[in-house]
Amino acid sequence: MSKQNNTLDKILDYELRPWLAQNSMDDEFASKFRSLKEYTPQQPLQFEIEFFRPFDNKTKYYSKLILNTVKSDFDALYQTIDEDRNENLIRYYLNDTLNKRLKTRLKDLGELLKKKDYALTYINPKNTSHQLDQTHKANTYIMQLLKLAYMQLYLEVQEAFKDWVDDEFIVEDFYTQLLNEPIPEQLHIKKLQVIEVTPEPVRKPKPKTTDKPIPFNSFTYKQYNTSPDKLGDLAVFRLRSSANKIAKPLQHIFWNTSILKGQKKSCNALWVLRYSYAVCHFYCVPLSVVTVVPLSFLPLPSVPPVSRKKSNHYP
Repeated sequence: MSKQNNTLDKILDYELRPWLAQNSMDDEFASKFRSLKEYTPQQPLQFEIEFFRPFDNKTKYYSKLILNTVKSDFDALYQTIDEDRNENLIRYYLNDTLNKRLKTRLKDLGELLKKKDYALTYINPKNTSHQLDQTHKANTYIMQLLKLAYMQLYLEVQEAFKDWVDDEFIVEDFYTQLLNEPIPEQLHIKKLQVIEVTPEPVRKPKPKTTDKPIPFNSFTYKQYNTSPDKLGDLAVFRLRSSANKIAKPLQHIFWNTSILKGQKKSCNALWVLRYSYAVCHFYCVPLSVVTVVPLSFLPLPSVPPVSRKKSNHYP
């Protein structure tokens, strides 16, 4: 990437140097700041700059311009390096970007900061003794932020292709090996912490249960051991009142007129089974009891039931 076409390099060595006369008027940067749009990165960043807030139009403009450039430069570098997943090409691009360009820029910037006396203490909000010269303070802010931008760009590329990086840098290494500065008490660039949230399993609500027993109609035949033959008569008696309630609603389902036209006092076995099953299913009567009931005891539409004397066993 050419120095003449890169915004960070223009701030360091070319027309965007903040101390130039053309870049010294604070009022001229108000409109530039308003027209500068936020850049949305395509690749997620792994590091973040935590620096002092800008304090005038010039520092606001340069701050936004520098941070936007870090994002756009990383996108361009990532696309170039990752375009061909060839190990030799990846190592070539990494050496050209990290060692030849970014390390060289940081060394040059470290010398410039000493030469121009752009020390970090001049822009510390807690230190008010060095805030008389606002122009010098603004230029110091911009160049110190530029230093952090080069460091972040280096770390982003290194993190994205760390499998091919032999000499991995940490933040402190920039100060000791490239800038020749003491490591500050507070590092203004940090790695983002990725918090993985494991979703809790969705618990299905348990069906509501009741302690009360489900009521159902039943009876106990006490004379089963002595008179089991009377059980059928008892079932017929209990079924007759139930059958009267549902005979008409079920007649259009089970009624077979072709069978009953000439046999009013007899029945078809299949019809009786169907009709009896419907009655049993509705009133929970055992089917084995009902199927032995003669048809004459069931109220059929247009066919009157055969009369029968009431059993002496019923109350």
